[in-house]
Amino acid sequence: CLLDKFINLPCLIDFDVKTQARHLRRIVKNKRKKAKLIVSFHDYRKTPDQRILIQKFENMLKYGPFVVKLSCFCRTDMDVVKLFLV
Repeated sequence: CLLDKFINLPCLIDFDVKTQARHLRRIVKNKRKKAKLIVSFHDYRKTPDQRILIQKFENMLKYGPFVVKLSCFCRTDMDVVKLFLV
């Protein structure tokens, strides 16, 4: 598996919390990993409610990431503010 080759290298690996949770759990269990983890959430149609964004953010922290990334489609200035306030 390609993941096994990268997990022990000093690099950043980005996984989507929604579609790649199985890989995230596998990396978290590996105590000898050298790779740093980026946990991402993507919504390319809208910016969810701030309450939902905070829930997503808190859930993503459970994986012990180096970086948490929220990527949403902002339709208004208030959507941008929602993201910044998380």
